[in-house]
Amino acid sequence: MVTVQACDDEYSRVAGDNPITFGRVLVVHSHAVVSAGLQLALSERLWEVEATSGPTPSDIRDAAHRFGAQCVLIDVHLRHGGG
Repeated sequence: MVTVQACDDEYSRVAGDNPITFGRVLVVHSHAVVSAGLQLALSERLWEVEATSGPTPSDIRDAAHRFGAQCVLIDVHLRHGGG
């Protein structure tokens, strides 16, 4: 496990052998290309990212729980009324 501390707007690695990450983000979007782009952009900025398309609110909650997401980015216009 890696712990991250904020120090004067800088982040430093406190413990562990894995690369530093800022946390876990679940991306929820119905378009795979958009999800992939967000995943790439966030992971390049040291976020651990997983994506799902839902489609139901229950599926999204389950995915967030399994992944241990600390933040969820949701497309508010998901198909099937999931947004």
